[in-house]
Amino acid sequence: MSQPTRKQVARARGGPVPPPKARAPVLDPRADPDDRPFAMIKLRSREWHRAWKELARLSGDRDCMAECPISGEVWQYMGSTILLGHWEHSFRHRNHPASNTRRLVWIPASPGWVPDEQRPAHRTLH
Repeated sequence: MSQPTRKQVARARGGPVPPPKARAPVLDPRADPDDRPFAMIKLRSREWHRAWKELARLSGDRDCMAECPISGEVWQYMGSTILLGHWEHSFRHRNHPASNTRRLVWIPASPGWVPDEQRPAHRTLH
């Protein structure tokens, strides 16, 4: 037996048909990174706080800083892009004090999150 469609479920409940969920396009992960959509999380938004909280959980750095005593480097939010059809938030630490190495962490966006506005990635002029 197949799954009922959104229309069938809405009609059975006697309500309006909900709009389809927004989907991020599926891009080939081998594609040029400059061709991927790029966006920034709105400062102090729910997604902003959730992403930093998830970074703290995944990295083990409770204060989300992990300030390096030598260089003063801390975690930085680098932007958001689509990887394998889903928005992901990128964070980096240039000199993590626990390993004295560069660390990159990708945080999956909340289900249904879409950026307020998509901005083209900056390109370096040579």
